[in-house]
This record gives sequence, structure tokens and C-alpha cells, in this order.
Amino acid sequence: MQLTIPFSELMDLIQKETGQAIGLAYKSPDEVVVSYNARFGLFSKQIQAGVRLMDVSDDRIQFQLDLGMLTGMLDFATSFLQSKLPSGLLESFSNGHGTLRLSAIPQLQPVLDRLEIDGVRLDPESLCLDARTK
Repeated sequence: MQLTIPFSELMDLIQKETGQAIGLAYKSPDEVVVSYNARFGLFSKQIQAGVRLMDVSDDRIQFQLDLGMLTGMLDFATSFLQSKLPSGLLESFSNGHGTLRLSAIPQLQPVLDRLEIDGVRLDPESLCLDARTK
């Protein structure tokens, strides 16, 4: 069975839960570009990062963050992610690699109680989860 979550719904959920607006843009079946308008005093700058989906097990998605030329800002990215994502969603993050715990998203909890996720990929408009009943 395949579950699809449109990028627009993910962006709305993140805005609702964190108060932060982000952009999501498809790059490849395993990579999405995340953009965020960061404010620095009177100035704002759009920051972009590639997020590559590496593996999925149970309700956890392992990912790699690619900041491109901004790799030196990895410490900033770590604290930013920890402060902006809903509590419990970012299970671990170190050296550009992290783990998201999907069961921390209340809207997904009833689905995860009944389904086991076998794979994750991206299509041009959504996040796709391959799942089977428990």
C-alpha cells in the first residue's frame, strides 16, 4: 500500500506546529530542497538545504542534510532544526545526518499504529510511504 502526503500539506503542518513557513521542492526520488527565510536583524535571507532520504525503519526516517557551500554552518543548522521542529520529531542529528521519528506527528500516529512502513521516496508533489498492515 502506498500513502502519499502532498508537500503542501507538509508545509501547512509545519507552519501550524512551529509557526515557521518553509518551502519544499522536489529534486529527485530521494532528495527534496527545503527553503526557509531567515531573519538577521533588519535583513532576511533565503536559506536552502538538500535533504536526502537515506533509510526507513519502523517509524524512523534517516536523512542527510546538504548545505552546499554553507557546510560550515552545520552547527547552526543543528540548533535551528532542534529549535524549529515539533518536540520529538528530530530524534537525533549529528554531522549532517539525522533521524526523524514519524510517530511524533500526532496526525500520523493512528496510521502508524496500524501500518508498518517499508520504504519512503519522493515524487514531484509529495512524500510517498510504502506500507503494509501490521
